[in-house]
Amino acid sequence: MPDIFAQQRVSLEEVSFRESIIGFDSRVEVTNTTDFPFSTVTHIRSDFPGGFSAIGSGTMISDTLLVTAAHVVFDTRFGGLADITATPGRSLDFMPFGQSGAADIWVPDTFIATDTQQYDFAIIELEEPLGAQTGHMNFAGSDGVGLFGTDIQVTGFPADLNFGGPRMFTAVDEAAETVGNVLRHYADTTGGMSGGPIVRLDDEGEPLLTAIHTNGGGGFFPNSGVRITDEIASILDTAINQGLDALRGIVPPVENPEQLPPLSLAEQVRAAFDEGFYLADNPDVAAAVDAGRMTAFQHYQTWGWAEGRDPNASFDTSFYLTENPDVAAAGMEPLFHFIAHGEGEGRSPNPSAVLARQNEDALEALDEAILAELSADSVPQSSAAEPAELLDLPDTSGAFARAEDLLDAA
Repeated sequence: MPDIFAQQRVSLEEVSFRESIIGFDSRVEVTNTTDFPFSTVTHIRSDFPGGFSAIGSGTMISDTLLVTAAHVVFDTRFGGLADITATPGRSLDFMPFGQSGAADIWVPDTFIATDTQQYDFAIIELEEPLGAQTGHMNFAGSDGVGLFGTDIQVTGFPADLNFGGPRMFTAVDEAAETVGNVLRHYADTTGGMSGGPIVRLDDEGEPLLTAIHTNGGGGFFPNSGVRITDEIASILDTAINQGLDALRGIVPPVENPEQLPPLSLAEQVRAAFDEGFYLADNPDVAAAVDAGRMTAFQHYQTWGWAEGRDPNASFDTSFYLTENPDVAAAGMEPLFHFIAHGEGEGRSPNPSAVLARQNEDALEALDEAILAELSADSVPQSSAAEPAELLDLPDTSGAFARAEDLLDAA
């Protein structure tokens, strides 16, 4: 079998910087998609009940079973479970093993309830036994010990390189760390590669599914996926041997839940992105999404922000880049910068926020002026011999006059 780590990286003249690309883009196109293990890597088109379409990736682990990320096939925002079309080894219009829909899909109930990364994996049972032609990717559980610094390879169908049709790309880099059942890594990924295999070589030099890619780190932090733990490996084995019905009601355990990572910056950016607003504000993107070429968020991350398109109703992309030339010069996606740094630094996401901050400053100055005037002539303490109504209260008319001047200035 081919050495999956023998892929050559692109030259510096060919690289580009995109979201979830850490430094230079090291992804290369897989031209031998019929060779194992690339033959097992599957293009997934998901058509959700709400009319939204998306693309993702997956891996054949048996004749009929395909493992992917849960968010590739289930999203409450778009009506729940998607109808999927799976095409292993796809390259543009070349579909060497054919296509298949889903006979059944299993998504952990805990992902449906929480939408959190540690449960972000799913198993698809195909109508057709395409895996009999592609071969099966082996998998095994691991405790994560010893993965640090190990070479891993991520493969899938990135939307930003989807010129002329779906194409398979792969990237090799090191595993960074394991936190709970999340594996963080430095291999380059973009939208569309979610659900794709994160593979390492076992002791015999054979490819081994180690994790399922789920999340980008925004280009500044490691990307990550759900690690195949012993418990998740057991779930996959049960699905292969007993079928998906045997998994109903199973709650995948999470290793060391106290170590689970907080919501990453990339996840915070995704949560701040308003899909409905973006599609309504950009009909050209809506048309591309309807055609299944990309998702709205993929468009924003790859092209939209650079074109001055706003991710939601309260964040003005052009304003933020104009007001913050250091961010523009760095080529940093502005919403990511605002969440990671700008908000804490007092930078404003839109002109209205600037005015609101000025009003807050004026009111704060008003409070300080009144307190200063009152403290200049403190109120004497009352006593039984001196009733309160006889106290000589200080004159605050000067403070209020200065307060009016401050409000006029604001």
